[in-house]
Amino acid sequence: RETGIECDNLLHSDTPNYFKHAYDSIHFMTGGPDWALGINSADGRRLDQLHIHLTRLYAPARDDIAQAVKAGKVSTDEHKWVDQVVEVTGHNDKWQDSKHQYRAWITDNIDANFFKKLNDDIVTPLNKQGKSAAMAHETMLITRNPAGKGFVVLESDTTSGIHGVANIEGILDKR
Repeated sequence: RETGIECDNLLHSDTPNYFKHAYDSIHFMTGGPDWALGINSADGRRLDQLHIHLTRLYAPARDDIAQAVKAGKVSTDEHKWVDQVVEVTGHNDKWQDSKHQYRAWITDNIDANFFKKLNDDIVTPLNKQGKSAAMAHETMLITRNPAGKGFVVLESDTTSGIHGVANIEGILDKR
């Protein structure tokens, strides 16, 4: 049993590819290609059991992600992920819009251990910079690349100095 994104065993080489398993279930959804896989931080969830939300992406969030990709603000170089910050429109529980910041990266496949990449490419560098970062504070989302092949990976937190979120629900459309 995995408690959540903060579990150290998610960083091991033999960790099951939970995001790949979730991606393989997209065909059960209705609503076409506008899907998102999201995981909340320990700070932003109620349950202490690892779970990935499989649902639609909020339309204004999709538009912001597409604009950022088109403008070249999101690279395919995962080592630049920590510095590629984009604003994405989300909503609160009353469906009122607000923008928050997310670090973004484009990958060409879903076969990576995204937990390890998050730790190696975001948490560790931020800690070396003296910023407050830990896997327990991280939230992550994976969705299709709106500009073509591959996937956009988003990360956010409320502790490292960006205007981020602890809960990915604001850019999901679970209605």
